[in-house]
Amino acid sequence: MGKVFVTVVSALLMFAAPTSGIAAKPDTTPPVIKLIGADTVTIQVGGNYVEAGAQAVDDVDGDISSQIRTVTTLDSAKPGTYAVAYNVSDAAGNAAAAVFRFVRVVEAVSEPAAAPASQPAVEPAPTPVTEPVTETVAEPVSEPVAEPEPAPKPVTKADTRAPVIKLKGSASVSINEGEEYSDPGATAWDMVDGNLTRRISIKGEVNTSRPATYMITYSVSDKAGNRAKSVSRFVTVIRGVDTTPPVITLNGAASASVTEDMRYVDAGATAMDGTDGNISTSIKKAGSVNTSEPGTYTLTYDVSDAAGNAANTKLRKVTVIARGDPAAGKAVAMKKCATCHNVTSTDKKFGPGLKGVFNRKAGTMDGFKYSDTLSSGNWKWDKANLNTWLSQNTSDAVKQVSGKPDARTKMKFKGITGADLDNLISFLRRNQ
Repeated sequence: MGKVFVTVVSALLMFAAPTSGIAAKPDTTPPVIKLIGADTVTIQVGGNYVEAGAQAVDDVDGDISSQIRTVTTLDSAKPGTYAVAYNVSDAAGNAAAAVFRFVRVVEAVSEPAAAPASQPAVEPAPTPVTEPVTETVAEPVSEPVAEPEPAPKPVTKADTRAPVIKLKGSASVSINEGEEYSDPGATAWDMVDGNLTRRISIKGEVNTSRPATYMITYSVSDKAGNRAKSVSRFVTVIRGVDTTPPVITLNGAASASVTEDMRYVDAGATAMDGTDGNISTSIKKAGSVNTSEPGTYTLTYDVSDAAGNAANTKLRKVTVIARGDPAAGKAVAMKKCATCHNVTSTDKKFGPGLKGVFNRKAGTMDGFKYSDTLSSGNWKWDKANLNTWLSQNTSDAVKQVSGKPDARTKMKFKGITGADLDNLISFLRRNQ
């Protein structure tokens, strides 16, 4: 047979993208592949190779034989040993250990020619005796003894037998992604030269950081130049199970502040995952900041990676600082509102006290008689309406707040502006 070619098979494993969310019990068990038929098949050069197939069973998905993928570069026109690799993954993305079938393509061997069966050998017929036989006894004669011929020199038979390589360990190995791989090697023996293990040539390498099937080939020749049949080991690197959650990092400080009525722009956050990389765009932010209402607001940031591992939640506290000073606002109320309202008490002379008016519907305080403008009003004394009411002449303000151009009021109030207005509203808000 001619030279033997060993073809490298590198079959990338199929990865499945798991759905987001944390599974109660993730499927981490890979399926199992089993060959149908022999693991080594021999065909003649030019012959047809018939694939016997394989079966695949998963503990969760059941029979997934129809999803098996085969990879080979079999060339039946050339003598050699070829491998057919079988790969499959279950729905959770767990890849089975690759299984291999070896196909030997050999040259046809001619049988020696045999004699035709139709021509049997014929023995010669005996010669008939027609005359009597006379026996003559001769006298002994002395003859010289011949010298013995020298013994022939031994003929050395040429070494035509190739050495044999034998693998140490299994011909198919599976390891997890990132796991260190140490090849067990092989041994070689020759009928003439003996142990040739040290002369074995090894080709191929395994990248444990990249899931795939790798082939390592062992070859050797003896001193007479006879090359052994190459032997191969297939190493499958399986994607490991991702159990490490991503990490969220806040952009900026974990606490922030903004002045009332000013715009707040959140700095956001970033998220990094050991497997998926930058997943900042997947961050889910919850909460909001109302800058028209002083107080403290909480924003939360959450994210999960493709394997469903959830990061630790990050928080940011945002404080909305009031524009005015409540204490100064009380002084404003005592000084400028005394003509129409008391600050903290109510009486029939001045009407409802200012304390508690904030966010109350106009004209609804019990025990007081209100004008038609106030009693029929459908507004609240919120911040916007108080700004309108308090910042200008009351007779004009009531028209704007009520929406009635002919609205009138007997209150005598010339309006408050600037810091006095901010301070007064701050006082009313905190004493509602």
